[in-house]
Amino acid sequence: MRQVFLRAAGVACLAGALLGTPLSAPSAAKQPPASGRALTVSVLLDQFRSPNQTARIQAFYLLFGASAFQQAGAPQTKFTEVEQREPAQRHRLRTAVVDLLRREQAYVRSLRAPTSSELLSNYYGDLIWMVSEIREPAALEVLIEVLPIGHTAALGVVKLGDPAIARLLSMSTSADPGARERAARALSIIGDAEVAPWVTTARRAEVRAALLRLSSDSHPTTRLFAITGLEHEPADAQIRAVFARLANDRADCTQIGGKPVCPVQRVAKQWQAAHPERP
Repeated sequence: MRQVFLRAAGVACLAGALLGTPLSAPSAAKQPPASGRALTVSVLLDQFRSPNQTARIQAFYLLFGASAFQQAGAPQTKFTEVEQREPAQRHRLRTAVVDLLRREQAYVRSLRAPTSSELLSNYYGDLIWMVSEIREPAALEVLIEVLPIGHTAALGVVKLGDPAIARLLSMSTSADPGARERAARALSIIGDAEVAPWVTTARRAEVRAALLRLSSDSHPTTRLFAITGLEHEPADAQIRAVFARLANDRADCTQIGGKPVCPVQRVAKQWQAAHPERP
């Protein structure tokens, strides 16, 4: 499955780009919160609400461990372990992790300049990864908000099932170009049967219609995500017409090293080369 087994190259690297520093393996804060209390799950969840971000980071890694973010599937496994060890804390645990992401997203939005903190970048990416893995319905809106961070958040949204897809379809017709771009990013992965095999034929038809519409969006990034999703569709006449049109799309071209780089056009031409019309 394309791009699924990503941490550094997916959400983490893009979080690093947002925060202004490249990412490496997570560096857990090893000192316990300075509360003097035994580090129970309850105490660590209390620490998630601390006004001190360092204390929040420490509590997060003390609860889940840095090793939970070293390989695909590990965050879900570690979260499940904590849930099973503390069943009485299950609801509070889920609520606290989602609220923690909301808090950190608000902090990131408040930054006037990118941070150079590698720890913060790693932590932010790991937190998004964790929330994306746990299939918590209450996380839908915050995961939609962090969709620009990368593929992992998109996977997390799609894992929330049909209500999430309905929300994305609604966003795809929004007057807000940012909402349309986020919708296109998440809808683009649904065509991959490995990502969302449970999606009904009727819903897939709605997703296809939305991506076709978004392929004509005024914003190049939205068009790019849309045609990335349409790559999964059968190469029928309608799809061929879209790629033929976008193969001449130069609206997003930029100069790099004195040469034009046109992402939408490049993807469209690559698709055409891989799907030649047969006489």
